[in-house]
Amino acid sequence: LLHTHGAAGNTFQQFTNNTTGSGTGDGVLIGLAQDDSMFRIENRENGHIRFNTNNTERMRILNDGKVGIGISPAGMLHVDGHTSSIPSIFEGNGNGDEVAIQLKVKANNGSNSTQGLYGSAGSVSTDNTIILGNSATSGVKVNSSGHVIMPAQPCVIARAVLGSAIPINT
Repeated sequence: LLHTHGAAGNTFQQFTNNTTGSGTGDGVLIGLAQDDSMFRIENRENGHIRFNTNNTERMRILNDGKVGIGISPAGMLHVDGHTSSIPSIFEGNGNGDEVAIQLKVKANNGSNSTQGLYGSAGSVSTDNTIILGNSATSGVKVNSSGHVIMPAQPCVIARAVLGSAIPINT
């Protein structure tokens, strides 16, 4: 058992080798910083960080901040390994929860908007719904029977065959 205790200031272990150099700005630091009391892993080199279990890489953080789970990432968050038997699960932690997957979009003029997929739990499982829209109460709703419920305002559905749009008032 290796126990490192720092009474004041930062408490870190530094790892370096011949490739990284041996200065204070080289290698990897692992430990606690006094200013935020958080466990920190700092790769001070221009490389990525790998997380392995069972001698297999499971997650990677590239030097540009991209995170890959099950894959070397092509985007800011890239998750691989989805099959019909191993889904990604987003689960609420209480009764009546709402579970949201949100996309925050920034327009060219700098304004922000949020769209997402919102799963809402009803009083029983047959009351559960999924909403695709800009909030958990505004958008296209799919109920637990698979029925699609359109919002009250007029919407447009595009016809791919003719390339025209058909306005639909609900």
